[in-house]
Amino acid sequence: MIFQQTLLLIAVYVTCAQAAKLPSYFTKCKKIDPNIGECIVQSGNAGMAQFSKGDDDYHIPSLSPLKVPEMYIDVNGGLYINLTDVEFPGLEQTVLKKAKKFFYSEFILDEPTLNYSFEYDLKQRGKNEYMVPKNTVTTYIAKQVHYQLDNLFNGNVQLGAQMNKFLNENWKEVDGEIGLKLGEAAGEVISALLTNFFAKVPFAELFED
Repeated sequence: MIFQQTLLLIAVYVTCAQAAKLPSYFTKCKKIDPNIGECIVQSGNAGMAQFSKGDDDYHIPSLSPLKVPEMYIDVNGGLYINLTDVEFPGLEQTVLKKAKKFFYSEFILDEPTLNYSFEYDLKQRGKNEYMVPKNTVTTYIAKQVHYQLDNLFNGNVQLGAQMNKFLNENWKEVDGEIGLKLGEAAGEVISALLTNFFAKVPFAELFED
């Protein structure tokens, strides 16, 4: 289990959000388009560069990189790690790979590889329906990992350097524990971002009839 403040730091505005239109950097797809999945993929990838810069109107922070002030991670049921000033690089390079049934979506990040997929429910709020992501699945595979943890052992530089050296010399073993949890944390961050966005834009605004 991951104990973190990510979902609080990236505030989710569900009950108080006012309806907004789809951002101009995304192109609406037609519901009757027999290739709507391909259209969603093209629209999503075309708008990702602008989206990743952050958009205050949709409560989306900058993704280049995404910065999280503090995270708590339970590594193996007994070892807890408190991370501060965490950065998730590479989210701006997200590629939407597939979409079907309007929005079964799979996002792919390279180096490390992070696969994130989700389905959704529609929730009525006022006069509009909004997408709510569900059944999210995150898988994480790293080809190479470099750790740089600062301010370890109450700021002891020598012990900190030794720990970082150990982590990097044994990154495969370490990544099997810490990396997996960081991948899960990244998935929760993506879920929070999507929830923010879909809480602002009604389902009817996402597509053309």
